[in-house]
Amino acid sequence: MVRLDGGSRNVSKKAEEPAAQYKFVLQPVSAGSPQENGFAEKAAGDATRLARAFMLGAPHLPKSAWGLACAYVRHVNLLLIKQSKGGRTPYGVIHHHTPDIDQLYIRAFGCRVQFEELTGPRNKMSSRAVGGCFVGLDPPSVLVMRDTDKKVMMISPKKVRTHEAVYCKVPYPSTGKG
Repeated sequence: MVRLDGGSRNVSKKAEEPAAQYKFVLQPVSAGSPQENGFAEKAAGDATRLARAFMLGAPHLPKSAWGLACAYVRHVNLLLIKQSKGGRTPYGVIHHHTPDIDQLYIRAFGCRVQFEELTGPRNKMSSRAVGGCFVGLDPPSVLVMRDTDKKVMMISPKKVRTHEAVYCKVPYPSTGKG
């Protein structure tokens, strides 16, 4: 469902065609009502808080990963229980069943991963797995930040092994307060 500011005059043929193709609903909100901006402001605030939590939970990632955290929010947000939806998740409302978390490839943002390089090993004695961090999804691929040069790569989920138990590469910095 996509909520639009203003009245139905903002809905054009260009907006209706993808809505029909991808089966989502365009819902205009009454012009001038407090709800007009309230829905968007709450959604933006929720997304920012979740992205901030991702980045605080992954202190080993560079600050440039902030955008990746924001992009990953949309995948995680589909699986969070919403009181406004009667205690159901948006995924459950849309698809009418509970999701398979493994199939959706929802992992802890910033967790350690090993993956196969796209080019393969240089010789028979080369390492076949490369280390990195999980930084999101771009279905059907997994986004991984390589350790050596911090390059973000799209890899098939079949070639990525996550290690969520070994979450942070570098432990949290000590504050020195007891």
